[in-house]
Amino acid sequence: MFTNFALVGTVKEMPGAQTGKDGSESAYITIACERSFPEADGSYGFDAFRIALWKGVAGECRDSCRIGSVVGFKGRIESICVRDEAGGVHLCPMLIAERVKIIRA
Repeated sequence: MFTNFALVGTVKEMPGAQTGKDGSESAYITIACERSFPEADGSYGFDAFRIALWKGVAGECRDSCRIGSVVGFKGRIESICVRDEAGGVHLCPMLIAERVKIIRA
């Protein structure tokens, strides 16, 4: 089984870096990706994805990306459990970047 992803999109929200107890850096970035199919009116919509950045990828994005930058990410998908206010448990996908390519800063 494969749990990989590849996304190319425009940066909509810059990462705010956090430093862990071991000194490693982590952050989240939000990108918008154009859908590959047209809507009923002929326009193309967008989907937003929140991607987890760890270690070197987090630093590279923080130093090189700006709002509006076009970036590509390759990484893996993990499933995490989230508990809602009513006590229900939901599985949510978490996108974790392993590689980044700055296409246009």
